[in-house]
Amino acid sequence: MSTSRKPRPGLETQLSEAQQNLLCDWIRTLSYEKIVALAEKEFGIKTTTAAISRFWDSTYTPLALARRARAVSTSAALAAEIKRKPGQWDRSVVDSIKETTFSILQTPGVDPGDVAKLTSLFLQTRNLEIKKEQLALQRRRVRLLEKQVTAAKEIVANEKLSPEQLKSKLGEIYGVKLT
Repeated sequence: MSTSRKPRPGLETQLSEAQQNLLCDWIRTLSYEKIVALAEKEFGIKTTTAAISRFWDSTYTPLALARRARAVSTSAALAAEIKRKPGQWDRSVVDSIKETTFSILQTPGVDPGDVAKLTSLFLQTRNLEIKKEQLALQRRRVRLLEKQVTAAKEIVANEKLSPEQLKSKLGEIYGVKLT
């Protein structure tokens, strides 16, 4: 009579892809003991720390590498597009780059070259955001000055105003007291 146990199916065969991805997230942040309890609560399966360890060895690394490869290729495509059309990026693209960078930085064994590329891309997009904000501020200032000049021309053209009234009205437009 044999005392060897039947091999259990691995977690990768018991869990959907979404559940495997969630398990990967747990592995990065929680202890195996907590993961065992969560797996039973969230997935309705009983498992062990040894099974979690086997999942890590057999499944987590390939999933993490595939996730990182997708993130790197997405970031590279975004970087090329940003260089091709600087200044034409909306907030959602910048947020996507931030999320991708964070995701890759969370991956164990991340390639330092990937981190450098993503950091550079993130800084480039941030610099573009700052320049865009500065340009919007400059445009606002120009519009304000144009309005002030138009109002000043109207006041100067009004021949009914005394020199004191003229100074007072011009001072009001520019926010200063003229003496």
